[in-house]
Amino acid sequence: MAAIIVPSLVFAIILLQRNDEAQQTMVTALAEATAASITQTLERHVSGMATNLRVFATAQSLVTGNLRQFHDRARLALEDTGTYLVGIDENLEQVFDTRFDLGTPLGKIDDSSLVQKALAGKEPVVTGLFRNETSQRWVFNVMYPLPDTSGPVRLLMLAQPVEGLDRSISSQNLRGGWNAVIVDADGVVAASSFMSSDVGKPFFLGKEMVPPSS
Repeated sequence: MAAIIVPSLVFAIILLQRNDEAQQTMVTALAEATAASITQTLERHVSGMATNLRVFATAQSLVTGNLRQFHDRARLALEDTGTYLVGIDENLEQVFDTRFDLGTPLGKIDDSSLVQKALAGKEPVVTGLFRNETSQRWVFNVMYPLPDTSGPVRLLMLAQPVEGLDRSISSQNLRGGWNAVIVDADGVVAASSFMSSDVGKPFFLGKEMVPPSS
């Protein structure tokens, strides 16, 4: 078994090898190479989400407070991607959600502690896994604080259903009895090449197998 943490993120890659006859040196080398490759794929995925947030944050319609125009363009840009964009104000109220028409009552954001952490900083913050009550899907968020704007939005949040993480595993050639699992910092399975039904459940080897995030 080998594990590698994704730097600056809250996910870890766990590789499980079921072939007891493989030579240990070959097993170790394959585990390290495969874990590194999956890590790079996952990092690119999440970094792409952060880049998209930075692009959204500079939109003139958002800066000037033209939420109608911004909402319409963001919804169009994210169409068929599986992700959705949420705007949050200083009181942690959801101003918009691109899954819904602008003006739909949305209420406060659930994970207030992480939102406050993101608002206090200047860099993107990645959440762990949670079940979205509206879509009933397992998702994680990347949040990005905004500089002063003319409108009410102080934080943009891009939400990604975990189905998008499956590509980080399926794009790898897992041969020789290997399986890969992506878990968050709490040891909850976000993606698995072995059992998709494990998603949202605690990793069976326990949280102690997850490397601590830095």
